[in-house]
Formats: sequence, structure tokens, C-alpha cells
Amino acid sequence: MTIAQNGKTDSKTVAVADDPRFTFSAEDQAKRKAAIDRLVSMVKEGDTGRREIVAMQTALTSLTESWKRPNAPAVPDSIKRAAEETLAG
Repeated sequence: MTIAQNGKTDSKTVAVADDPRFTFSAEDQAKRKAAIDRLVSMVKEGDTGRREIVAMQTALTSLTESWKRPNAPAVPDSIKRAAEETLAG
């Protein structure tokens, strides 16, 4: 392991061992790792979806604000209501 701060670094070899309070069979350890890997994947997918939603909300907010500018093209009320409902959640 290497740590760095203020331009200085220090390295040391460390050994990571299983917690002796827990005894898992190799099969159970593999199942646990597989479950954790699936959870990590699900969290990443969820965060990707969240980021896409935020980007769409930002774009829709910018669009609706542009409708308020002078000389903006007329937008049908049904479109305005749909945008407002979408932003409201």
C-alpha cells in the first residue's frame, strides 16, 4: 500500500486476512462475493439511470425556460402542461 500527502509518499506491504470471527466455507465465500458483485452492478446501473433522469430534467427545465423568452416561438398549451407534469414528477 502506498499513501501520499503534500508531495511525500510512503509504502508498506500489508497482509489482509479474513475476520477470524466468521468462518465461511469456500462455497459460501463464493456465493457472498457473487452477491456483492451483483449488488455493485445494480448500484452502478441505478446511478446511471439517476444521472440520465437528472440530465433529462435539466434539459426539460432549460427548454421550458426558453419558452418564456421574448420572441420565443409559440408552444401549444398541451405541450406546456405535459412538460410541467413531467417536471413535477
